[in-house]
Amino acid sequence: ASPSGELTDLAKFIVAECPRLHLQGLMTIGALEQSLTAGDENADFERLKETRDMLEAFCKAELGDARWGLDGRLLLSMGMSSDFEAALKAGSDIVRVGTGIFGGRKTKVE
Repeated sequence: ASPSGELTDLAKFIVAECPRLHLQGLMTIGALEQSLTAGDENADFERLKETRDMLEAFCKAELGDARWGLDGRLLLSMGMSSDFEAALKAGSDIVRVGTGIFGGRKTKVE
C-alpha cells in the first residue's frame, strides 16, 4: 500500500514551502486500553509504524535528501507515562513521560 495523498501532500508541502520546519517523523498517543490489555501489541502503534514506513519510502523516492527525517529515517513518537513500555517495544524513538517524572498536572478550578 502507498501513503494517502493527504499525507504525502503534507510532507511535500512542509519540505518545499516551509523552510523553518523540518519533518522529523510522526506522533500518536494511541489508545491506552490497547497497551494495557493487548499484551505487547498496540494496534495504534503498529498502524503508525506502517504509516511511517510508507511515508519514509515516499520521502526517499520523491524528496531525496531534502529537509526530512534524521539520518534518512523518520522518527516515531508514541506512548506516554502509562504505556511507554509498550511504545518502546513497538519501536518508538520518543516517549512522553512527564507525568511519570513530575506527577500529574493540577486541574484548573473555574
